[in-house]
Amino acid sequence: MTKQRDKTAQRLPGLLRYINFGTVFIALIISIPLHWTMLRLNSQTMIDLREAVVAIDDQSNGDLAAIEPALIELQDYITHHMGTAMGSPLILQYRYNRLFDEAMASFANSESSYRRSVYEAATIRCQDADAAVNDRVICMQQFIISQPGISPSEIAQLPPIEQFSYDFIPPGWSSDLAGFSLLICIMLGSTALVLLITEIALPRLIKSYRADPQ
Repeated sequence: MTKQRDKTAQRLPGLLRYINFGTVFIALIISIPLHWTMLRLNSQTMIDLREAVVAIDDQSNGDLAAIEPALIELQDYITHHMGTAMGSPLILQYRYNRLFDEAMASFANSESSYRRSVYEAATIRCQDADAAVNDRVICMQQFIISQPGISPSEIAQLPPIEQFSYDFIPPGWSSDLAGFSLLICIMLGSTALVLLITEIALPRLIKSYRADPQ
């Protein structure tokens, strides 16, 4: 059996003659969790950058000039690193709410005490912090126009919430530790497959063929 393997190894090109299946398989087992760890690091960095955008959106009360640098940094990182899928779009909640409040300023500051009281009632009724980002706006709009004497034309109409959401797409492969570790896994996997065939499967097939006299 050993002689057969030696003869088979002599037919292998280059470095494959000096390595065996066991060594390559162990290296493959080590490289897979290494690649997974690199992917997790990429993903965690993306999460940190995403949370930074959300924090700036909150602290600046939706000031786009303050948000934009962090948003660009998030986009640049995701588009250059694999394993950074966002899962769900990032919505600039405070910017959306700020624009709505600005659009509603004339109504909220109306000389009519009735309109001011309606706005204040809508604000209290729709202040659920656990609601989706645009639920507050929709709730307030619906509540206000449901009140007597309020025309729908008096209610501010914002652009669709999709214009305030961002969902960047990561590449399938990137030239970072995650990407290079993936290449190593592929190379080791391919090498292990070749060695599995040439060191184990092929010699056994030849031996069984020679053992069968027919």
